[in-house]
Order: sequence, then structure tokens, then C-alpha cells
Amino acid sequence: DLSPGLPGVAVEAVAVAVAFVRDAVRAGHLSSAHDVSDGGLACAVAECAIAGGVGARVDLDPLVELRGGSGETCLFGEGPGGFVVSGTTGSLRALEREGAQYGVDVLIVGEVSSPDGGEAGLELSAAEASLSLELVEAERAWSSLGARVPA
Repeated sequence: DLSPGLPGVAVEAVAVAVAFVRDAVRAGHLSSAHDVSDGGLACAVAECAIAGGVGARVDLDPLVELRGGSGETCLFGEGPGGFVVSGTTGSLRALEREGAQYGVDVLIVGEVSSPDGGEAGLELSAAEASLSLELVEAERAWSSLGARVPA
């Protein structure tokens, strides 16, 4: 029984998406993959960037158009079956085409950026919402969570 206001979960669609990403990883088509859960897509992108020591520029307007909702919901909404992945442009375009055959929405919404001698940064936007910060700021906030959140 779901509480009022909580969406249902399309378990079959989530299972297909998980298998799709798993198979892409096993085939070596992806450089990284991270589920979108705690903190939503913005947190998943930040965690990937922190782990890789790279920046990212992400425009989620295609997701806003596909799913509806606010920019804030697209940035921070939590739910099962979503993934942030990275790979070469060719691999991602191929996954985009293959995803359509399986009913898995694959949206190319950004790019990874290397620091090039400067500071890596995160730039995320979705409709009316946006955020921009240096990777070192994101890492400091992320690593301080353990000290602020009771176990």
C-alpha cells in the first residue's frame, strides 16, 4: 500500500532498464554507470564526477520534456530505474538507438569535462532550476555528509 502522493513503480520497466545497463557495462560500452536514487540525478552526476575527478555539463531539458515536472524534480527526484552513464559519443548514440528497441529511454544530456589544468566544475540545468559549482566544493559537501547525518 502506497502513501498518498507516491507514484507506483513499473517493476517490469525497471527490470528491463537494469538489464539494459548491466549488459552495456558487461559489453564494455560504458565508462561508468551510477543509479539515480539517493538525492536524484544531480547527486548521481556529482558522485560520478567526484569519483572520476572530472567536471560535467548537463542540460536536463530533454528529460523535463519527456517526463514533465519541474526542473527541481528532474534534478533531485528519486526513483528506481534511472541511471547516469558515460561513454564515448559513438557508444552512447548506439545505446540510444538500442534503447528505443527495448523501450528504454536513453537521453544524451551532457558531457564530461577534464580540468585541463584548472578546476573541474559541475554545471547542471533543468528548466527553471540550475546549479553550478567547482568539483572541490561538491566533494567537500559530499564528504561532510557522514559527519552531519546520524547513523
